[in-house]
Amino acid sequence: MKARTLFLVILLAIPIKAPLSRGNYFSGSDMYAFATSDDPVKEALFMGYVAGVVDANTEKLCVPAEITLQQVADITRKYLEQNPDIRHYAGRGFVLLSIAEEFPCGNQ
Repeated sequence: MKARTLFLVILLAIPIKAPLSRGNYFSGSDMYAFATSDDPVKEALFMGYVAGVVDANTEKLCVPAEITLQQVADITRKYLEQNPDIRHYAGRGFVLLSIAEEFPCGNQ
């Protein structure tokens, strides 16, 4: 297992029980609820959260320049949909892990 993938798996495994001041504002369950909501505000919250996590981790992620925010959000949404049993973990981990799996750094 590559060190980067191991790091992301560990990050995903951090439970949400930490205080909010540590940045665990949303769980994967929260993220999935936002992503699948008909409420445009919740959809925008999901898109903004995904954009923020990706932007804050550009040095760790290898997203091709031509990939849009909508595509990144769709990748994260699909990952959340396919992993309901672990949605109680930190939401940022789902963004990082889904993008790292979709765009491994060695393939660029």
